[in-house]
Amino acid sequence: MDQGLAAVLGAAVGVSGTAITGLLGYVAARKQAPDQGRIEHERQLRAERRETYLAYLEWMQPANDFGALERGDQTPEALEAVRLKLVEAHKHLYALKPRVDLCGPREVAAAASAVWMETYELSIALERRVQGHAPAAEVTGRWFECAEASRRFVEAVNTEMERKPR
Repeated sequence: MDQGLAAVLGAAVGVSGTAITGLLGYVAARKQAPDQGRIEHERQLRAERRETYLAYLEWMQPANDFGALERGDQTPEALEAVRLKLVEAHKHLYALKPRVDLCGPREVAAAASAVWMETYELSIALERRVQGHAPAAEVTGRWFECAEASRRFVEAVNTEMERKPR
């Protein structure tokens, strides 16, 4: 009888061990699937953010081009050429703004809005300067405001892109 009891106990331990191992495997697999999904989602979101931010940065360049001011070329023709580039950039920033808003986070979206607004204000100041209704200092001040908004956007993007995935 001792051998029979030992066999039954051994089989019970084996069955219990197998059942527990199966249960732990099941629980681990259920946890791993959402983790994998979350990781993949985070990776795709980061890639989409990177693409969107780079496109936005590309169209910010005309707003940061101090060319005419640095060269001292403040003829109406030179300023108008800069203004037209700025208006074109502003249109593209406007078109990209919803993508930045969607990709987020809020800090980057807010900084992008500031760039868009300062680009508009700069184009208005340039137009007033070309028409002779604004002093050069107004344009310079607007350019510096636009550059500061651009710096804040880049800072917000860097902060977001350097953040470790969760």
